[in-house]
Amino acid sequence: VDLYPTSKISGVNCNVPGDVIFLMDASDSIDPADWEREKNFVEILIDSLTIQPDAIHVGMVVYSTFIGDVIGLKPYKAKSRLKTIARNLTQLRDGTDTALGIAEVRKMFRLQGRSNTPHVAIVITDGLSTIPAETVRQAFMAKREGTAMIAVGIGDQVFMDELRDIASSASTLFNVQDFRALQGLVQSLRDIILLACSSPADVIFVMDGSDSIIPMDWIREKQFVAQLINSFDIGPSAINVGAVVYSSIVGDVIQLRPFKSKQRIVNMIMSLKQPRFSTNTKLGIAMVSICKCFLKLPKVNLSRM
Repeated sequence: VDLYPTSKISGVNCNVPGDVIFLMDASDSIDPADWEREKNFVEILIDSLTIQPDAIHVGMVVYSTFIGDVIGLKPYKAKSRLKTIARNLTQLRDGTDTALGIAEVRKMFRLQGRSNTPHVAIVITDGLSTIPAETVRQAFMAKREGTAMIAVGIGDQVFMDELRDIASSASTLFNVQDFRALQGLVQSLRDIILLACSSPADVIFVMDGSDSIIPMDWIREKQFVAQLINSFDIGPSAINVGAVVYSSIVGDVIQLRPFKSKQRIVNMIMSLKQPRFSTNTKLGIAMVSICKCFLKLPKVNLSRM
């Protein structure tokens, strides 16, 4: 998923509860330097999260043909401790049994995950798994059990059909050319993790519709927002979505209230018109602050985007 810089994100609620497990491919197709990059990516992503006893807890599972290091969700570990652990994970250098890894993640959530807390798994792999059918089955069961699955594929050898089956939706599927490019995903993954963990929430997209954006990129911006919305748990008691289009004037506004179904919101997003004037970001942010959609039915743990 391409993150277009014209979609401004502000004030995402970071202090939300969630159990997050990194499933890390440590197979022999990954050279030692890239293994260090994979660990560094996980460390940086951990550093971007609010790790606290009443907020996000993190676990890690290293896999190959067999399971290697397993860092449990319990007991709770502070951010500094988790970063040190991530730096010292051992590479196994064997095959790629992703199904076995997902099964271990499911087991950890079942035995150590907090009740009534969102569960998020981030699968990082550089190739087709040993038993693709079993990988798909394990991913399906994880999703059926309520785990939000994020799939991160690295390199040209990644099997995209398998990654699509692992991921919860197109918006939680990522593919980069090499391990060096992983760091470019940190902000996008952080935002997805927080959105998965922050329901119920009010989410408003502040969308730049200025004349510096060509019509094709405006369509791409709307498609990106629609993809994100499709990944949300939209419901009257879950996530509600609104949108504000701005340039030097405020354009189309989709209010949070009354509640709108996911399909209705997606259709409205794709119908948004581009003002095509100059850019005034402060105007868009100010519109969110005074928008009527925030004047009724406030929610607990409100998140604004």
